[in-house]
Amino acid sequence: MKIYCINLDRHAQRMERMKVCLQYLPFERIAAVDGQTFAGPDRRDKSVPPTAETLTRFERACLASHRLAWTRLLADGDAFACVLEDDLVFSAEFSDFIHDPSWIPAGCNLVKLETFYETVVVSRETVAARNRTLAELRSLHNGSGAYLISRRGAELLLAATATLAQPVDVALFAPENFRPLGPALQLIPALCVQAQHVAGEMAFAELKSSIQPGWMQKKKSVWQRVQKETLRPFQQLADASIRLIHLRLTGSRRLVVPHA
Repeated sequence: MKIYCINLDRHAQRMERMKVCLQYLPFERIAAVDGQTFAGPDRRDKSVPPTAETLTRFERACLASHRLAWTRLLADGDAFACVLEDDLVFSAEFSDFIHDPSWIPAGCNLVKLETFYETVVVSRETVAARNRTLAELRSLHNGSGAYLISRRGAELLLAATATLAQPVDVALFAPENFRPLGPALQLIPALCVQAQHVAGEMAFAELKSSIQPGWMQKKKSVWQRVQKETLRPFQQLADASIRLIHLRLTGSRRLVVPHA
């Protein structure tokens, strides 16, 4: 299976590291679109849904970069490809899964290989994938660092993201976007994790250099903060009850996807 590794021209050190990590695997570098060349805000208000107008220039550039990888897959004519960002830590078994893709279920268009170490909802029902399992992803799982995508998936996603109106991980892994693709599957345990989540892996400054400004959030008044804190335990109890009922009715479970 071909690998497309997304990398900015100014991040040569990252690329050298990835060459070592992927030395026994066929991969092609995709020159990433630089967020500094895009118009748009540096930060996005978390309370406002992402749109073509509110997406930050860095989010636009990231999605545009992934679209280049999807376009390349269609041009190369392969059935599946692996898309990677350039700041990953890999499982020792990563190459085994890439060399032999027979573990991918028929009809599947999208498999997330990464974990963001956040709680997500997946199906209780699983499918064996070598010595791991695949579960249907039923909530947004952030991060677009490592995934497998089919030709059909690439075609559908290119059409769906033409306006650059969503962050790439939302476009890929938000359940409301799965309908044309079919369900996205999560590999458990994950094969990859971004270096920022692993102690001691931010080995050189360039690995930190693409972490962009985060959310912009409006300041709440003192009364709003007091009101929120007063209602918090009741809201948490209500939310937990609703989640439990929903999980039981849909045959789902909550977990933090491990990396191994």
